[in-house]
Amino acid sequence: MADQKISILGVTIAISFILNGVGVFTPAWIVDTASVRGYSISASIGIVPYYTENPGWFQAASILMFTSFALFIIMALNFLIIFHRVHQSGYSCGMRKRFHSLALAAVFIIGNTITAVILIGVNETTFNDGLQKFTLGYSAWLCVASAAISVGTLGLSLHIATKDCH
Repeated sequence: MADQKISILGVTIAISFILNGVGVFTPAWIVDTASVRGYSISASIGIVPYYTENPGWFQAASILMFTSFALFIIMALNFLIIFHRVHQSGYSCGMRKRFHSLALAAVFIIGNTITAVILIGVNETTFNDGLQKFTLGYSAWLCVASAAISVGTLGLSLHIATKDCH
């Protein structure tokens, strides 16, 4: 049963890492829809590339999302070490801190993603006028889905750390 748990943990990390990477590096964080005389034109922008002339809230959200992507890379590497050691020698007491580090990374990823999406979602609406409407695009929602799956990573890594490591 423990091997199934670590496999499920790996799948949740992989899926959320892919969703986060696609969300961070696709150009649809903010969608601008302009409507004139019954015609609608849409354009979108992403958080990549990083421009210093963007508003401060957008720069902060970009940095938070870049940090969450970097944390995912660290989390994936840490998981590979855990996977190797567990299959080599089982769930030892020393592995507990590695599972806790996975959980801690998941907490920071969830917090960074929620904060970034709230920053962009709240501040983008200030630019709405009669002709243009700004909304969150699919990139932001992919990152939200990644954060939601990371909640599963958090719970499962804490469960393994407390129940299986002895």
